[in-house]
Amino acid sequence: MFANAELLPTGPFASWVLWLAFVIFLSALSLAGWIHYLTRLPVRITLPGPGEIVRAVSARERSRFLSDIDTVLTSYRAGAASVSQAHLGLAAIARALASAATNTNLETATRAVITSKLGAVWPELVALIGACEAPSFAAHAHADVEATAAELVRLVRAATRLADEGSARQ
Repeated sequence: MFANAELLPTGPFASWVLWLAFVIFLSALSLAGWIHYLTRLPVRITLPGPGEIVRAVSARERSRFLSDIDTVLTSYRAGAASVSQAHLGLAAIARALASAATNTNLETATRAVITSKLGAVWPELVALIGACEAPSFAAHAHADVEATAAELVRLVRAATRLADEGSARQ
C-alpha cells in the first residue's frame, strides 16, 4: 500500500505519547475558553460621577497653573494677545484644572459635559469656563480679563487647599 513500509511504526504508541496529546488538547481547550471568557466580559470604565471631585490638586500643579495664568496675563498686558485670546487661554487653564481635579479629560469636552460633571460641586469653575469662552466672539473690556484671571487664581488656590492642609500635618 505504501511505497516505503519501513517508515510506519510496527508497534503501538507508547502510552506517554497519548497522555501528552491529551494534556496538549486540554491546554488548548482551556486557553480557548479563557480567551472566550475575557472577550465576552462587559467593559466597565469607572469615571467620576456627576459632581465628583476625585482628588485635591497638588502644590506642584498649583504652581504650574499659576505660572500659566501669569504667562497669559503677561502676553495680554504686553499687547501680544487680544482680549479673546486671553480669555481662551484662561479657559484652557480652567479646563486643565477641572481635568486635574476629576482625573477625567475635560480639556476637550463640551461645556455641557463639564456642566454635567462639575455643575453641582464646582459651579464657579463651570461659570468661569462659560465666561471665558463666550468673549471669543464678543468685545469685552480690559477689566474682564483681569477679573477673570483673579477669579481663576482664587479657584486654583481653593482646589489646592486640601493639598496644603495635608502637607501642614506632616
